[in-house]
Amino acid sequence: MSLKKFALPIILLTVLLDIIGLGIIIPSLPSIIRGFGLSENWVGFVFASFSIGMFLGGIVFGRLSDVYGRKNILAITSFINMLGYLVFAFSGNVYLFILGRLLSWLGGAGMAIGQAYVADISTAENRTKNLGLTGAMFWLGFTIGPVLGGLFSSNSHLGLGLISASIIFLNFLIILFFLPNIPKKHLESKDEAVFPLDFHHHKKQIYLLFSIAFILSLGFSAMQTTFALLLTDRFVFSEKMIGYCLGLIGVASIIYQAFLVQHVRKWLDEKWMILFGLASLAISFTLFAVNPYFLGIFIIIAFFPLGQGSINPAVGSLHAHYAGKEVGKALGTNASMMSLGSIAGPFLAGYLYILWNGAPYIASSVFFIFAFILAFWGLRKTMKK
Repeated sequence: MSLKKFALPIILLTVLLDIIGLGIIIPSLPSIIRGFGLSENWVGFVFASFSIGMFLGGIVFGRLSDVYGRKNILAITSFINMLGYLVFAFSGNVYLFILGRLLSWLGGAGMAIGQAYVADISTAENRTKNLGLTGAMFWLGFTIGPVLGGLFSSNSHLGLGLISASIIFLNFLIILFFLPNIPKKHLESKDEAVFPLDFHHHKKQIYLLFSIAFILSLGFSAMQTTFALLLTDRFVFSEKMIGYCLGLIGVASIIYQAFLVQHVRKWLDEKWMILFGLASLAISFTLFAVNPYFLGIFIIIAFFPLGQGSINPAVGSLHAHYAGKEVGKALGTNASMMSLGSIAGPFLAGYLYILWNGAPYIASSVFFIFAFILAFWGLRKTMKK
């Protein structure tokens, strides 16, 4: 029996397994770092390796998937990811540990290639809905992974690394033997010499979407950096309460992107979904910055995934529309732009937080408003519903 009819659930499963493998080691990272005799500052270097790896991997592997096919490059990124976890598991010093994490982050570019695969098998009508499902799988995996990591937590990284490597190896086998190789109009070999950040068509719109992705990541990484600090300093939240808040954001993201975004798409085209998402983020971040009420927190943060969950699938859908044969390169570079934002955002947020604990959110709101203006004027000729 042909597996092509099951292409969407299979690729969603591979995305889910990839993110579960990623999330397993997160709860134990501080203790692992301390186990090497290093300070907690090294946690920042580990996460910096994530951004560097995703930046390089997104540009390189996204473009290669346009030439050699999504399935082939997905298998390669999954293998590199698994290799990274094995190096992590058997690392005897912090340098091998960092190398293992860097390899896994390079392999993490498979997320962008998975989005390109979803775009390939989707129609213009259901592309945004299907890309929303990949976002839901991301949040589901990022919820399951740390929970499993907490259950198997240990100061030894051997066990965690082997568990993650086993999950990624299962993912590798699914890609190799079950993921259909969808024939698609990929780039011809004569097009391979195109500069990595160059595109044959719709350059202005594609670069504009890159700018929106960078600004979104810049604003959200500022929130992720200071979220726990603000709740602790302003409301004296315990670690358990902070975990509940993060869990609420994760659950709301899963529900919205898995079940609700397709209904929003019936009323709004991709351009207006982006505008709606940016407006929601600008308003909710501003309210979060000045909110003095305990109960107000849980109402406001529910709008965080509403904004991000509208923007990400819409941006992905527009990349597929504008980039054509180069959609893998477009989505890979888009992931790279988000990685750049996640590098710059924490530094900016840390400085602003010292001035006032609400300042990072006001700054993010200004960025979102700027992105709103860019999208409003730059995406005037977007595709119709």
